[in-house]
Amino acid sequence: MDSIMEIIENIEVELYKLKAELMPVEIPEDEGFEKITEEKINKYYEDLKNPELWVDEEEFFRVLNEDNDKE
Repeated sequence: MDSIMEIIENIEVELYKLKAELMPVEIPEDEGFEKITEEKINKYYEDLKNPELWVDEEEFFRVLNEDNDKE
């Protein structure tokens, strides 16, 4: 009888575990997280393809050293 009561007491915990495994993780919008749309993702992707965004290795290390010198 004790084992049956223990199982019944743990059903809620087991259901939450099962839900966590089966359901995708969702971040509630009311917690300050903005919902990211497909359009935004595509815009970010297009921005990353912009060659002006990227620099050569020499420029990268120059900027990195400048940032380290500021600290």
